[in-house]
Amino acid sequence: MGELLNKLKIVVRVWKFFYKYQRYGILWGVALILAGLYPAISAWIAKAVINSVFSPPQQHFVSWLPNAFLFGIAYGVVTLLHGIISSSSAVELVTINDKNVRVTDQLLMEKTASSVGITAYALSQTRDEIRLASTGGRSVQTCFTGSVDLFHHLVAVIGLSIILIYYHPLVAVIVLLPAIPLLYTQPKVRANTFAALVYQSPVYRQMGYFLELMLGTSTAKEIRVYRTGSFFLNKYQQAADEIIKTSRRLRWNATKSAIAWGSLAAVGIGGAYLYIIYLATTNSIGIGDVVMYSAAVFYAGSSIRSLIQSSSSLSASILSVEKFFDYLDQQPPAVVTKSLQSPASAASRSQEWVLNNVSYSYPGRNEKALENVTFSIRPKEKIAIVGLNGAGKTTLMKLMLRLLEPDGGTISFRGIDLKAWDVLTLRKNFGVVFQDFSKFKLTLYENIALALNGGPASDYRDAAVFNAARLAGVDEIAGHVPQGYDTQLGKEFSKGTDLSGGQWQRIALARGFVRDASVVFLDEPTAALDAKTEKALFEQLMDLAQDKTAIVISHRLFVTPLVDRILVLDRGCLVEEGRHDQLMKHDGVYAEMFKTQVGMYWPTAHQ
Repeated sequence: MGELLNKLKIVVRVWKFFYKYQRYGILWGVALILAGLYPAISAWIAKAVINSVFSPPQQHFVSWLPNAFLFGIAYGVVTLLHGIISSSSAVELVTINDKNVRVTDQLLMEKTASSVGITAYALSQTRDEIRLASTGGRSVQTCFTGSVDLFHHLVAVIGLSIILIYYHPLVAVIVLLPAIPLLYTQPKVRANTFAALVYQSPVYRQMGYFLELMLGTSTAKEIRVYRTGSFFLNKYQQAADEIIKTSRRLRWNATKSAIAWGSLAAVGIGGAYLYIIYLATTNSIGIGDVVMYSAAVFYAGSSIRSLIQSSSSLSASILSVEKFFDYLDQQPPAVVTKSLQSPASAASRSQEWVLNNVSYSYPGRNEKALENVTFSIRPKEKIAIVGLNGAGKTTLMKLMLRLLEPDGGTISFRGIDLKAWDVLTLRKNFGVVFQDFSKFKLTLYENIALALNGGPASDYRDAAVFNAARLAGVDEIAGHVPQGYDTQLGKEFSKGTDLSGGQWQRIALARGFVRDASVVFLDEPTAALDAKTEKALFEQLMDLAQDKTAIVISHRLFVTPLVDRILVLDRGCLVEEGRHDQLMKHDGVYAEMFKTQVGMYWPTAHQ
């Protein structure tokens, strides 16, 4: 009983969802449900027509029109209305489905963007939740139309049952009673099937991944050079075979149950027809009754089968939709408001950033990515964070951007704990260039304007975009592409233009400087550029950041003499701190890294 109530709650929520976003669809749903009365009405009218023909009454309802013609006209009108409702609703429900896809996808994207942290987003469990929620969003329309079908056929069965019970209750019992077990068991079989397919969600994601590898552009070169297409094709086939095998087994389990109980229901329909024949041959009923009972039994059998199918399909849709609503209902971590923060001390106000014993470990890993890192940054200070791969440099930047939350220690910005800041307000202070920057398949202008507070405006062009583009050298790119700043980037779209890695990096740099941010994070900001362009552009970046706090992460140590202070990370720990000349005299980790890089280009420089 509890399971049934839970399913009813989901159906009610789906109808409320449509009432909120697509009220027009509710009207068509109600019209289709009422159209379920058509079989009962047509069966009764058929009886009336036959009786009026073979046993005409002395008086007609309309004096100049025989009752048989009146009932015939009524039958035509009812059939016409039923046809109009059925045909029109089929067209409208397709349109409603298209709108529903837009609404559910939008809600899913908004929820993921606002509530799912970077760490959680990378977890396979989260990816499975998002995939199931996406599938559930597409099932909202299926659940709505499935519930409409269910109520439509339920109304049809109820209407026909009323006729049969009113005229001959035993016929109703013979028809309805054998169908009850089938109506009960099929939704349970569908629920078990859905649960098994949910369990295989990771395998579905693997199939999608291998499909994207084979059809996508980012891996096309290596797959062709190394001739690995057959390897990935075999991987795809293995995953597909596993799913097909499981799905086939589950479907046969459902089919065997349906055959067993469906045979019993068919016996009931056949028994009803035999009983009607018996009543007719014994003159217990007239020819009109034979027509009505035969039509009612036929429609009842068809409606019961459709009702069971609708119930079974709806049960699976409900389970899928529940994943969508569960995902939307997830609450993001609580955020403390700024008003709860105590006033900052004078010492803390003199430092823009203060990190105290900050530690962090990625989920599922025992080793710490950062451990007891402590330092401070003054306003407008230029800082370089250096270290070998895996030292924790990018992790530290993500913690400062509050893309991650530290496991231990505290991070303060302008005297206020980072956790006390409203995330959106906090990030308005930042301009960021990531090492793995995004290549948005939008226009050149939109790629830069995305970083504006509020995003790109649709009705005007912001001068800050063109200024940032000029400073990052993007104006040169705009001069060489077909439509300037309106050029579509990415070969995936019509008239799209692809760019080199260095050109994409210039766009990312412009995006990082387009907003009037007081703090700039640069994670390997010039890695895709040639050495001469890289040095010139980096010097220009330092000039641009003259009145800003700049935090630079770089493997290339030619940038370190240009900054005020260097932080050296090694295996998640802050091991050295100071200016370039100080660290070279110290002759520690930094000095060894610097000499190694210099030696790569000038082997005798440090001998």
